[in-house]
Amino acid sequence: MTRKSELIRLELWIDPKQLAKIVQDALNLGPGDAIVAQEGVSEPRDEKNVGKVPVKAIFDLYKRCCPDLTQHTILTTAMQAAIRQRFAWVMKAKQFTDPEDALTWFKNFFTLVHATDFLCGRKNDGRDWKADLNWLMNEVNFDKILSGRY
Repeated sequence: MTRKSELIRLELWIDPKQLAKIVQDALNLGPGDAIVAQEGVSEPRDEKNVGKVPVKAIFDLYKRCCPDLTQHTILTTAMQAAIRQRFAWVMKAKQFTDPEDALTWFKNFFTLVHATDFLCGRKNDGRDWKADLNWLMNEVNFDKILSGRY
């Protein structure tokens, strides 16, 4: 009997460890970052120190880099809050001081998402599912993407 994880591995044609390495390289994560990401994404408590969060710019990057995913027309308050939390995490985890560096990181992140068949609904065992901005910005799902466990 074939287990579901084996089916997914066969369909992706890549070992999960190799996928995690690809994700690390694409997002410029170091070995220490990967360990932290596998343990879970923790939000910084001092979000005030992050400065002004470019929520609209991140929203626009998603729309530009992920045209195959759901294109939201309204940026809800819940979406804005999730984007702020992910932005704060990126700024702290990567020790960025310039928000432009974080925007570049998000551009790479969304480009990786767009290149991933599973997240874009191209290989989903016949299911009609694909990620959207709400799913991507959810803390648990964000952690799954960073650690290659989706």
